[in-house]
Amino acid sequence: MRPEGVKEAWVSFLQGCNAEDLAALKAAGVNLDEPTNPNPPQGPNRWIGDDKWINQHAVKPDEPEPPDEAKDQMISVIAKVIDAFDCSKSKQVKLHADCMRMALGVPGFKSMGDLASKYGTSKAMISWRVKHIQKRVGLEPSFYMRSEKLCKTYSEARKRK
Repeated sequence: MRPEGVKEAWVSFLQGCNAEDLAALKAAGVNLDEPTNPNPPQGPNRWIGDDKWINQHAVKPDEPEPPDEAKDQMISVIAKVIDAFDCSKSKQVKLHADCMRMALGVPGFKSMGDLASKYGTSKAMISWRVKHIQKRVGLEPSFYMRSEKLCKTYSEARKRK
């Protein structure tokens, strides 16, 4: 970019700033009259070229949790109890049993949509049931489910439409 172009862009940028922004720039040590300042102020987000410092302060992924045999055994027992509901002739009982399996993360389903097709209902209804069971029992979302954070993001996006 030509120096004239930089100056023009800088003036245009400053014209779009309000008084608060201009005061913040001045407080940070920015020279508002000279866009090509060879010694700009160093803020807290400066580039760090020291790998040792980066490695020391980098966020390390959590160690994987050791297998919890008691929890696995409890889920196995609960899954066997839920299997007893399969003896029912009621479609609603079988649907609820499958939703409980999904909330526990018991393998055997492709997706919530697959389960919805099996029972002739909507994916949203299956999701609602599974979420309700998960919250009532106090479980973390299973691998069939989206995280709470993502669900909240989708919900807020729907409200904005």
